[in-house]
Amino acid sequence: MWWIGIDWAEDHHDVCIMDDPGRIHREFRFPHTPEGFDQLRAYLENLSERKEDLAVGIERPDGLLVEFLVTQGYPIYPIPPKAVDRGRDRHSQSQAKDDRRDARTIADLIRTDHARFHPLVPDSDAYRELRLLVYDRMALVKLRTQILQQLRAALLDYYPRVLELFEDLLAPVALAFLKTYPTPHDLAQASDPQLKQFLKEHRYPNIHKHKIPKLIQEALAPQLTPNPGVMRAKSAYAQILADQLTFLNRNIATHEGVVASLFCSLPDAQLFQSLPVGGPRMLPALAAVLGGNRERFPEVELLYMHTGVVPITKMSGKSRHVHFRRACDHRARTIMRQWAFTSLKYCEWAKLLYRAKRKEGKKHELALRIVAHRWEKIIYAMWKHNTPYDETTFLASRANHQMRQVA
Repeated sequence: MWWIGIDWAEDHHDVCIMDDPGRIHREFRFPHTPEGFDQLRAYLENLSERKEDLAVGIERPDGLLVEFLVTQGYPIYPIPPKAVDRGRDRHSQSQAKDDRRDARTIADLIRTDHARFHPLVPDSDAYRELRLLVYDRMALVKLRTQILQQLRAALLDYYPRVLELFEDLLAPVALAFLKTYPTPHDLAQASDPQLKQFLKEHRYPNIHKHKIPKLIQEALAPQLTPNPGVMRAKSAYAQILADQLTFLNRNIATHEGVVASLFCSLPDAQLFQSLPVGGPRMLPALAAVLGGNRERFPEVELLYMHTGVVPITKMSGKSRHVHFRRACDHRARTIMRQWAFTSLKYCEWAKLLYRAKRKEGKKHELALRIVAHRWEKIIYAMWKHNTPYDETTFLASRANHQMRQVA
């Protein structure tokens, strides 16, 4: 058996190859180019004709290099960076660090502790695309939120009237208002008919005829204004932010359409659609977390650890402490947290469970993680056995479990 450790970098990668006794067979570096990848493939093919005789450890589970190795059919073991950091102490107490040493540490870790690491189980191309699309949407929404907060801060400095008129600055009418009337001076120059026409054309939310005069009166009421220099500077900044938000709103909507279309084409789409909590955002996100390959999570405990909904326990002697789990896929945890929160509106048992945990004194986020944990157990069973959700079956099973506990 050959144990290969790869230290990943942007423009090159260091490789260490060890045999079973731990002797270093070869160390080399190859560039992050097609020629470099061919060089790596040639080295690995010379080691053994059977790819099962090789195990490759690397600090990340994705990227072009990992894609290449998966395509070639080599077993990949993603090694957590913290494990590599702790593993360095086994080779040197001086805390010296370089890429060659890290490759050697990874190779030795995979040689001695490969049973403790989980091999990378590749998913289908469709599920991998869906996962990337869902995670990229989350990144875009986060970026939009950051820009929105910057816009709110800018408006507080020179134009608070916009915040008074529009509760949702992401609404198209709010962004259009800021483009049409970029400063308090521009708004003061507007006439009643102009404002009335604007509000109607841009569909001000929940507007009724009897509210229009009141809105116009609020818009044209005297307001605090900064000096002209501050107003010009902040107005220019706010216009840029408004343009960015308009662009993001439009493209996020297009992105969500692509996600929904891809989700509906998946073989497991109907399975997820049987859940009581649905929508064009939540169901694709849930499918992205689990994937399509049932070998990805052979046990439900691996899913718990992946999403971080279960805590960790530290025990020593008579002390016992339960801590929040930080080592997990944070995006998957966010999705499960959102799923649990949304289910409180649509699922009675989830609402009752949440309320019961709150009455026990547990905080909001902890109670949500408990609901998410319960949901994961249900969803995993559905996904593993390809069985649609049936709330009657779940409630009957829960009642039987409670009766056994009492007995």
